[in-house]
Amino acid sequence: MMEETVKHQITIVPGVDPREAAKALVNIKDDEDLRAVMNQLEPSDAAQVIAHAPDIQAQTRLVWSMDKPQRAAVLDHLAPVTVAAMIQNQERRNRRLLGDVSVEHFARILEFCSPKQRYYWLALANSFADVGANLLILLLPPEEVAEALLTVPEFRRKRYTLRRFLPGGFDPFPPVQDRRLKALLVRLAEYDGDRYKEVMEIACGMAEDAREHADTFAQLESEPIILPRIPQVPPLVPEEAPLTLEEDESGQASHPLLPVPLPDASDSLMRAATSSLPPARRQSLQREIEKLFRDEVMAQGGSVAMPDLERAAAKLQAYLRLGLRGVPENPEKVADTLTRVRAGDVVQRGVTALEQLRQIALRLRPFAAAMDLRQRDLLLALVHPEATIEPKSGEAALRVPAIDRRRRPEAIPVADMHEHLANISVWVAISRALGVCALTEKLASAPNGSLAVLAALAVSLITRGRWDPETLEMGSLRAFRDEHFDRKQGTWKPGLKEEARQLARAWVTQSGIDPSLQPRAVLLIMEALDQLEEFLRTRRVITWERFAPGKRASRRAGGGSATTGKDARA
Repeated sequence: MMEETVKHQITIVPGVDPREAAKALVNIKDDEDLRAVMNQLEPSDAAQVIAHAPDIQAQTRLVWSMDKPQRAAVLDHLAPVTVAAMIQNQERRNRRLLGDVSVEHFARILEFCSPKQRYYWLALANSFADVGANLLILLLPPEEVAEALLTVPEFRRKRYTLRRFLPGGFDPFPPVQDRRLKALLVRLAEYDGDRYKEVMEIACGMAEDAREHADTFAQLESEPIILPRIPQVPPLVPEEAPLTLEEDESGQASHPLLPVPLPDASDSLMRAATSSLPPARRQSLQREIEKLFRDEVMAQGGSVAMPDLERAAAKLQAYLRLGLRGVPENPEKVADTLTRVRAGDVVQRGVTALEQLRQIALRLRPFAAAMDLRQRDLLLALVHPEATIEPKSGEAALRVPAIDRRRRPEAIPVADMHEHLANISVWVAISRALGVCALTEKLASAPNGSLAVLAALAVSLITRGRWDPETLEMGSLRAFRDEHFDRKQGTWKPGLKEEARQLARAWVTQSGIDPSLQPRAVLLIMEALDQLEEFLRTRRVITWERFAPGKRASRRAGGGSATTGKDARA
């Protein structure tokens, strides 16, 4: 009776939200009652319930409550990525689901995977004894198996030795140390010796072809392309009519493309905006974002481990926020925009905005030798951007190495990165005007080494009326303090800051710095002078190296005084 009552309460009828049924099933405490209900559901209904369960743990409990035949039928009705997420996020418990997954489903899981992620799945399917799971490797094209194996360093090193290995010969195991690689190769050799030989031949051929073009491929993978022109961010162009669910997607509305439980990746502004959309547009927007999210997961290699999904979700949110830049930050305005502009167009606009910053950074990279540690970190974060969100505000941000390398990378809002990039551009202009081609090892390794040069410029203008590299030598800062700093008050003597400002303006005007950069150049020089004032007020040991602390220079590096000319350093 208990089974019949519960079954009646969660029977899936058209139009009913499957989340409610999932919630009811998860609340069943008795495992036998749950087993009875799940085994009596139609496979398609059971799949709907599992797909909409609140988290991976709940999905796992529901899946394993079914008998093997029912479980295999239900897995065929689940989106492949949902199955992949269950397995990858609870690998020890759920890896045996690979023995119940159909060949077609397994192939679809691999479709959105990079070769490295494809190897993960092949190795996992052979990490336990199950004929169904172990045979999956034989059902893939040998080219795909070879490509996946080549992502393993030990396989690449020993590929010719493995090609000579004879399945069924005197040595029962391939000569490799990696446990998962050995298990995979053993199964491949045991089940089909000819397929093993074919895969090894293909892998060796692929490796030889790749070696011939190694330099070209490495450069293409690591070096971003400098475009002839810096791209302009396009305007948001609304559609003539309000957007609704596409006809070819309407049949999938109840079966999400990526129904994987995720932390809420949207901020309060987006939540408020989407909640005020008409139901039809809210549904179509959800489908658009799900597809964009799936594409982002695929672009990252196809891993559906929760940390990777969270990273993809944060990146997508960052693109959305960047794409909406220029729209007033109130829910009504954002909702009005999302009513008539597709999410894909908003994301593309955000990607273009980030590419615009990257192209500017690429043009500054040749001057990296004149930059300090922090400037190089910021520039690298722009050249190879990893978009994310600032945790507190939900703003679009970029990951940048923390100044303290023992800490995790920090998320700096893109709006702040604009300012940092502008400051780096001005610093490059100033360093060129000074004749400084590179910083000394001490200043280059400091997070604020350029600040020391800017402060030294201000000191030099006040004491000598021009830039003199010898200002950075030991003793000059102490002499300047004794003459111009009021140690009792802890401030510069009266009139010094105004004098410095006038001298800085005159210098940047005469130096040939672009007129559009001159106001910011004066501002940076004066900010450095303010920092120097704080330094003199709080420190007893007064040197330029203390003002710009960094790792110690090697003794072989020498004093590193500033010079001018072809190899000028400061």
